[in-house]
Amino acid sequence: ALIEVHRINDTTIGLQEVIYSKGLTNKDIYEKAKDLGVDFGTECIADSAEPKSIEELYQHGWTMIYPAVKGKDSINNGIQLLQQFDIVVTKSSVNVIKELRNYQWAKDKHGKELKKPE
Repeated sequence: ALIEVHRINDTTIGLQEVIYSKGLTNKDIYEKAKDLGVDFGTECIADSAEPKSIEELYQHGWTMIYPAVKGKDSINNGIQLLQQFDIVVTKSSVNVIKELRNYQWAKDKHGKELKKPE
């Protein structure tokens, strides 16, 4: 998936789904992004578990693509960071909306939220 994230103000971020497809090669991703007018000079944070993909996209011309920095508890820390903001999602970003609605914290046997995703 390729999601544009815009900081609207100090308390609000906006999300726009650009590409949301399975089974695309790196070249397919690049070509689709190019066709959609993505600015390859804008910073892009990619999955650090895919260094070969990052390098291949860079070779295609995506010059501002960098691996995400993932440390201990990076998923929980990322969730907690996002929870500090109001999140606005464009109506056309149906897959992002679906994912945000389905995301929830795991609960213990008493129904208390645990600080880990389900």
